[in-house]
Amino acid sequence: MPQGQTSLHSTQPPEIRKGFIQEIQSRWEQMRALSEEMVLFDWDNRSALMSEIEWVNSARERLDEAYFKVAPSMLRIVLTVKENLHDPVEQRSFLVNNLDWDLRRVSELCIVADSYGLLDQQRRRQGEEELRIYGWSNSLKLAYVRDPRDRLEIWDRAGGS
Repeated sequence: MPQGQTSLHSTQPPEIRKGFIQEIQSRWEQMRALSEEMVLFDWDNRSALMSEIEWVNSARERLDEAYFKVAPSMLRIVLTVKENLHDPVEQRSFLVNNLDWDLRRVSELCIVADSYGLLDQQRRRQGEEELRIYGWSNSLKLAYVRDPRDRLEIWDRAGGS
């Protein structure tokens, strides 16, 4: 099967965009090849442990970024379904039968897109600025707070600034 081409409009170099999935696959293969005596890291020399922690944290941030970038599409789907199917049971049924996502994740992505105004031309820039300030993972957690001023207050109180 031929590899898909990356978009010319992406902000990251092609080797980073393609490399992340390949890196995850490579690490998966390495994990599968570990013998039982190699499962634990050397506690006395923590350099490998700390390197793995750094990679896991970086992967989480990249995965959260992917969720954010999927969120506007998910909200568009849900809004379209709600506009055309007025019964909530029918709406959920349509989504369950057509999306390979659990409804909790669908709801979460809609909250993200709505909270940060990712479909609203008037609010999109401010939402994108918040994403930059908080980072992808923190923004995901803060999305449940609907008011941007409240999010900033929480961020400041938590010492994020």
